[in-house]
Amino acid sequence: MDKQLEIPVDIKLFLESLIEDAGLMNNTDLMKETVLQELYERFDKYMLSKIVESLPQEKLEEFTKMAEENKNMEELNSYLKANIPDAEAIFAQSMLDFRSLYLGEKIMEENNKVETQNPL
Repeated sequence: MDKQLEIPVDIKLFLESLIEDAGLMNNTDLMKETVLQELYERFDKYMLSKIVESLPQEKLEEFTKMAEENKNMEELNSYLKANIPDAEAIFAQSMLDFRSLYLGEKIMEENNKVETQNPL
C-alpha cells in the first residue's frame, strides 16, 4: 500500500470497532494502521458497490462524473441522499452487512488455524 488514505472520523471509529471485535487490537501501532488502511479500502469498495446497486443508471452517471471531478465528500453524500430513496437506512444496513462479512471471515480464519493445529 503506497499511499495512506484519509479516513473520515466516523468511518474510522466504525472500522476500529471491527478490528477490536476481530481481536486484532493487540498488534503494534504500525500493524493496526496497516490493517485499518486495508480494511478501509475494502469498506470503500463494498459501499461503492451498494451505491451502484441503489442509484438509477442516469443518476449513477452523474455521481461518477462528480466523483471524477473530485467533489468533496459532503457534496457526494448530499447527492446520494437526494437520489437514493431511504439512503440512510440502506447505508446503515450496508455497514452492518460489511461488519458481518468481515467478522465472519475472521471467525473462519480462526477456525482454520485451530483445525490446522489440531487435525482429527
